Amino acid sequence: MSDDPYDDDVEAQIAGEMAAFEPAVRHGDSAPLGAHTINWRTLPDKDAAAAWTRLRGWVEWFVIRYRVPESTVPACWWKHGQLVEELSALHTAHTAAFDLACCGVFGQRIGGFLYAAIAGWV
Repeated sequence: MSDDPYDDDVEAQIAGEMAAFEPAVRHGDSAPLGAHTINWRTLPDKDAAAAWTRLRGWVEWFVIRYRVPESTVPACWWKHGQLVEELSALHTAHTAAFDLACCGVFGQRIGGFLYAAIAGWV
């Protein structure tokens, strides 16, 4: 038995899957990702309430989850257009990162990226 955490069975399975990989053949879902960008300047009134509700819920979760200080994202963030735009973009990036229809490769590190981006704007 090997001390390597990846045993031969796993390596053989991965090798088998990679051998069958053909870059020109695409079988993925082409449906749009769950993340949608919002252009706040042109957002129709009929869509505004739902967009604000989604963003508010995400921001409330984000500042608690990543321990973002109020000096970085103040309680009145929604009154500051620059923060609205940046938080909205981060919300979209976060949603896309965890979307199973996408690669989601940054899912494990998204917190650090998000916090660094917000901290740089305030």
